[in-house]
Amino acid sequence: INAITCVPSLRSSIVADFARELANRLKLPFVQLLQKQGTKQQKDMENSNYQCRNAWDSFSVIQGAINVPKRIIIVDDIVDSGWTLTVCGYRLAQAGCELVFPFALADSSENRSNQ
Repeated sequence: INAITCVPSLRSSIVADFARELANRLKLPFVQLLQKQGTKQQKDMENSNYQCRNAWDSFSVIQGAINVPKRIIIVDDIVDSGWTLTVCGYRLAQAGCELVFPFALADSSENRSNQ
């Protein structure tokens, strides 16, 4: 692993703060590579197709990002649909990452099937 990044949030800095501290403790650089445009929350989407499209439209690599790490951990708070980490991982791969390791603090996808 060469660095740690995170899924950006427009509502809170908790994930970024956690990812920075994780990078510090692992003695790895933290790099902010992704940006988010304001869209609906994934949990408000009707189905997987809408969730995928929403994530696709929401996240992009920051223009002018240089020295993109080859192997990176991407941190997110909660996995709902899985599309956020999938799209962010794909965007990072497009920017030059060879291996993207997703890490989430919680997974709510199991909870949905029990409702």
